[in-house]
Amino acid sequence: MTKVAGDSAIGGSVNGSQPLKLRLQKLGKDSTLHGLLRLLREAQASRAPTQRVADRVAAVFVPAMIALAALTFALWFFISGIDDATRFAVAVLVVACPCAMGLAVPTAVVVATGKAASAGILIKGGDILERSAGIDTVVFDKTGTLTEGRPAVVDVVAVVDDVSVEDVSVEDVSVDDVIAIAAGLEKSSEHPLGLAIVAACQARGKKPRRVKEVVAVAGAGLQGSIDGVVVGIGNERLLTGLGVVVDGTAGAVAASLAAGRMPLIVVAGGRAIGVIALDDAVRDDAALAIAALRGAGIRVRMLTGDRRATADRVGLALGLTPGDIDAEVLPADKLRVVQALSATNAVAFVGDGVNDAAALAAATVGVGMGTGTDVAVAAADIALMRPRLVAIADVVRLARRTRRIMLQNLGWAFGYNLIMLPLAAGALSSFGVALSPILASVAMSLSSVTVVANSLRLSRFKMTP
Repeated sequence: MTKVAGDSAIGGSVNGSQPLKLRLQKLGKDSTLHGLLRLLREAQASRAPTQRVADRVAAVFVPAMIALAALTFALWFFISGIDDATRFAVAVLVVACPCAMGLAVPTAVVVATGKAASAGILIKGGDILERSAGIDTVVFDKTGTLTEGRPAVVDVVAVVDDVSVEDVSVEDVSVDDVIAIAAGLEKSSEHPLGLAIVAACQARGKKPRRVKEVVAVAGAGLQGSIDGVVVGIGNERLLTGLGVVVDGTAGAVAASLAAGRMPLIVVAGGRAIGVIALDDAVRDDAALAIAALRGAGIRVRMLTGDRRATADRVGLALGLTPGDIDAEVLPADKLRVVQALSATNAVAFVGDGVNDAAALAAATVGVGMGTGTDVAVAAADIALMRPRLVAIADVVRLARRTRRIMLQNLGWAFGYNLIMLPLAAGALSSFGVALSPILASVAMSLSSVTVVANSLRLSRFKMTP
């Protein structure tokens, strides 16, 4: 990732070839790396739902085993005396030690979250890992998630009109006028589209116009004023609100949409003066990620505020049908769409922006792109510290494998006790089969080792290259 003077660099980053002069702003516990390690430790220490079930069973199991040992002692005391009574009672207590039961889930969580962290996937809790195993629907935000999030201006068209933009009436509005006004509106914006427009203006050697009273209209665009003349940039929703006539831009808008680009109309003085077309490249691994999710039996949807034609063009490149796409969605509507899907499905929402935070929090599992905003990463349950969308399919596969390991561990722990307890209590001693306290301790240790060894198999889990 290219860095320039004034940018922040995260500790632990790898410098490519140029020498750097850095100013330390955070030390020790305040550093980003320390924060990530703290989150990882908290995740590994958190309890998965299966662990809570095991804890409740153990809360009953322990006193039950103490009672069984007392009963064993009493029975053998009356049958053959104090020696056998003590031997069998101690064997029961040793065999019944719930070590394997207690290790069954935590060891799997620790190994799985550690494996994910090594691949740049920060899973913030064992409960999140377990919820991820049940995901049946993944909803992607488009811009900055399925696409690179670095749109570029690919065309600027000026519309001949009679409009005052500098307190003078001009008949021919140039392309430079259009881009300068648009850049003036977007100059203070951190939205990727705004950054692209400002960059395009600077590339032409032009200065953005000084625009006052700039306000954002959610899901529509920006508006402001130049020397008392109302100017704006956005889609038809914004222009309709401003009472703007957009007939002169119909051809340029249609051509942009036909090419699968995103057209933004620039207006001044109540008239349309030009169209700026932008394009945002689809991530290299987006189609692979969607195919991998579908291969795992997961339904995939895309949310975007773009026009339907632009959304369908991106969807086609990713193998999505129009039925899989929700286009022209306002930021507030993302939350409603995710909530509606979550009512009947286990939904993972993947986003990177501030306006994705509510949807990330509302989803069954929120997945934030580490290259996005801090708000999105904080609101997410899982953070992808590397921009690899295929990692989402890896998370689901890893979570499902971990759940199987957990169940296998618990099955072994309970099965071990089911088999060993009768032997330890001397139920087969009349046939010459009995378990001494020494052998009981060896069997108990092997049980715990078996659970740990089974969990360690997760360390061999293959992530998608």
